[in-house]
Amino acid sequence: MSTTIIAEPGSTHDGDFDKALELIEVAKKAGADVCKFQWWSNPRQLAERRKAKTYLPIYQKYQYPKTWLKGLAEHCTRHGIEFACTVYCQEDLPAILPFVKRLKIASFENQDFDFIKACLATGLEVIISTGMSHHLDIRKLVEVIERQGAAGRTVLLQCTSSYPCAIKELHLRVLHELASLTDCRLGFSDHSRSEITGALAVAQGAQVVEKHIQLARTDNRNPDAVCALLPSQFVRYVENIRTAEKALGRAVKQVTAGEIPMSKYKVKL
Repeated sequence: MSTTIIAEPGSTHDGDFDKALELIEVAKKAGADVCKFQWWSNPRQLAERRKAKTYLPIYQKYQYPKTWLKGLAEHCTRHGIEFACTVYCQEDLPAILPFVKRLKIASFENQDFDFIKACLATGLEVIISTGMSHHLDIRKLVEVIERQGAAGRTVLLQCTSSYPCAIKELHLRVLHELASLTDCRLGFSDHSRSEITGALAVAQGAQVVEKHIQLARTDNRNPDAVCALLPSQFVRYVENIRTAEKALGRAVKQVTAGEIPMSKYKVKL
C-alpha cells in the first residue's frame, strides 16, 4: 500500500490567501496526496482551552476567515490533490465537514475525549497526533476509539511536539509499540528539518506521513517556519519516501528476477 503523504502548510501562508494557494500547488508538484490546513474560528477560545494566553497573538495573526475553506478546497480540487483540515473544537466541525474526507486532531487535543468522540461520530477518517503523551495516555485514547468502533478509520501519528524536533527525539520505534496497542493505522507527524525521516518512518511501519512545508518567501518569524521544508526540500522528502516503499518490497524471501542470471553459479552441495 502506498504511503499517504500529507503536506502541512500550517501557518506558513502568513495570513495571505495567495500564498496558501501557492502552497497547494507546491504540495501537488512534489507528489503529496493531501494538503492540510489548520482552521479555528475563535482564537481567544483556543487560547483559553489550551491555557495558552501567550499564544493568543499568534492565533489571532494566523486566523483566516471561514470563506477561505471553500476557496482552498476548490483550489485543491483543480490541482488534483485532497484538501484536509485540522479542527480544534467541536463548534468548528459544521464549517469544515462539507469540504473534507478526513479530519486531523492535533497533539494538544489528543486527551480531549469528548471532542475526539464528536470527530469520530462524523464517520470520517480521523488522524490524531500523539505528541506530549505517555503510553498510558495512548491506552486511554485507544479505548475511546475502540468503544466508538472506529479503529478501522483512525490513524495515530507518532509525533514529538518540539519545534524543530531534534533527530534523537523522534523515536520512530514507538510505531512498534503503537502497533501492539491498537488496530488503528499508524503514521508519523514530522517536526524535524530532515529530508530522510519520513522514509525512515515508513521503514518502521508508518502508512501516513505528515510534513510541514513553506515557501521561500515565508516570514522567518512564522512559528511553523522552523520545522517546514522549502519546496525543493519537500520534493526530495517525498522522493525518499517513495524510494523507501520500493526498497521495502515484499516480506517473503524469494529469488528475485535480478538474481536469476546469477543463480546458475550458486554452489549446491
